[in-house]
Amino acid sequence: MANQLRNMVITAHPDDETLFFGGTILSRPNEEWTVVCLTDGNADGRGDERMAELEEACDLLGVQSVIKASFEDTYDQNLDQRKLKKFFASLPEVDAIYTHGPLGEYGHPHHIQTSFAVHKFFEGTPIWHPAINCFATKREVLTEAQYNRKLEILAKVYNQELMRFSRFIHFPSEELFTQSSLDEVEKLAQYLLSQEVDEPKGLVNYKAFKDHLSLFRSSIFERAF
Repeated sequence: MANQLRNMVITAHPDDETLFFGGTILSRPNEEWTVVCLTDGNADGRGDERMAELEEACDLLGVQSVIKASFEDTYDQNLDQRKLKKFFASLPEVDAIYTHGPLGEYGHPHHIQTSFAVHKFFEGTPIWHPAINCFATKREVLTEAQYNRKLEILAKVYNQELMRFSRFIHFPSEELFTQSSLDEVEKLAQYLLSQEVDEPKGLVNYKAFKDHLSLFRSSIFERAF
């Protein structure tokens, strides 16, 4: 289709693409979607199975292309920023990118590292991330059919993961996004992933959340599920 918008979703793990962006993908079927998964999903020894789940979920979402970077999925090990930069250089050009937010949604280190790497490398491309604990500037309101379809995919494809994280993650009928500057993303990444950095100053999107950052950081290194 001429002038078809090209979108890329860059996530850390299988299931992130459906959890945080699945409704948006479903609500815009006439646009081109590429999903990039950075890790091998093998944190619990189910890497091959989870990669197959990723393929199935993307097929059900109507995603045209799935790209797997296969970096090691170990919760307490950082994603190598130099390797991410090299990998990103191999990706196709797109009109917009969707990725993790500076807080890593619920504080997952890989989500935070992914957010920083994407914002740093693709600074010239519009980047949208979930507006969690900050004000949303973009709202994708799902129809009842789209919402039900998203939850059906989660239940059908990611049932084992769903049983673990359903108490921690909500499934609203709209997906909320915003854009953050590289400066803010970098300040939050440095603070959240280091216990020796002072609280960041000059926040914009997360100014209202500033007083909660210390408590939020304290739980990051304990895997929630």
